[in-house]
Amino acid sequence: MIFSIPSKVTNTKAAWKFIQYIHSDEHAKAISRASKNLMHVRTKYIQNDEGRHMEAFYKLKWNPVSTGYSKIPSEFWPKFRDMAALEISQVLEGNNRTEEALKRIEDQGNELIRLELQKN
Repeated sequence: MIFSIPSKVTNTKAAWKFIQYIHSDEHAKAISRASKNLMHVRTKYIQNDEGRHMEAFYKLKWNPVSTGYSKIPSEFWPKFRDMAALEISQVLEGNNRTEEALKRIEDQGNELIRLELQKN
């Protein structure tokens, strides 16, 4: 999350105090205990009750160029998201099986990307 102080805030001291708290060790400790299933930015207080080491997840660096995401036209994503959301809602409502919906998402997604790449 990104926090900021609006320019027209009436109590700048309280707002600044809140921002300082959000970035403090005290908050990092509290949030690490309160939310075990999140990937925290501050790793100092991460504890895994199951004895698993979490450090590897924080050492990975995502590179969109090497994954090919940078080559996908931006127009593809909203169309894909809407199509996938519709298929997922049909599964959640019990109207379709998961395997069938995943196959349709894959097929329709491939067709969408093919069409978008042809435009460019």
